[in-house]
Amino acid sequence: ASVLAGRPLGPGGSVFPGFSKSSTYEGLKSVTVDIDGKEEEVRLHPEFGPAVLQRDGSLSHARYVEAEAGYSGGNQRRCEKSWEYMTATEQKVMIHVVAKKNRRMK
Repeated sequence: ASVLAGRPLGPGGSVFPGFSKSSTYEGLKSVTVDIDGKEEEVRLHPEFGPAVLQRDGSLSHARYVEAEAGYSGGNQRRCEKSWEYMTATEQKVMIHVVAKKNRRMK
């Protein structure tokens, strides 16, 4: 599956039936995650999702990219999914990954 122009597409370009956007983090500006017994705040953008702290102190937004390796080791297929089309579980995992990255940057 891939996401084109913000719409999750299935085989033949059809939109997945029954897909509904997650509203778990809707309206939240940030969430707090427990990382090794310490709290880490992660800022959320309604369209782009969690903000990742960069080395220079600036923030960028995390990207969800799935790649399938080809026989020669190169990417044969690539899928990028936007925040608004992730399931609640995918969003939760991305927030935790970003929290860990942000903690390491401090």
